Amino acid sequence: MKKILIVTLIMVLGASLVFADNLTGRDIVEEGSVRTLDGILKSEGTEWYLLTEDDTYQLHFGNRNYLSSTGIELADGEHCTIDGIVSEREVAVATATMDGETYSFRDANGTPLWAGEGNRRNLNGYLKGSGNGNRSGRGNGQSNRNGRG
Repeated sequence: MKKILIVTLIMVLGASLVFADNLTGRDIVEEGSVRTLDGILKSEGTEWYLLTEDDTYQLHFGNRNYLSSTGIELADGEHCTIDGIVSEREVAVATATMDGETYSFRDANGTPLWAGEGNRRNLNGYLKGSGNGNRSGRGNGQSNRNGRG
């Protein structure tokens, strides 16, 4: 019985450590506060970090397709100013400024710019007859003059 309790405790602690390191941008927005950080970019694998005078912050730019569409060219050693929502040492990036150019990723409320109106954005268009959607609410959001796609 004692062994089972110890093994269970170890599993719970291990799982909490795994999930603690995997915050999403949404988690950071809910927990964090708005800050401006200034530092040098550093990449490790597919992750980006900002090295400041005081600390190192993991940057969450969000959707990789949207990141690519902004035209931002992230490079190790580049100076960058980040405006975003900071929770401990993780940042949901709202804007990144490099070489006088500012790139936007989230609005003032922390909502990702790639998210449209959220995951159910086409459902209302279908139910109101103003979008091209199927019964599951999926569609392209376009309509003709009759309110049908």
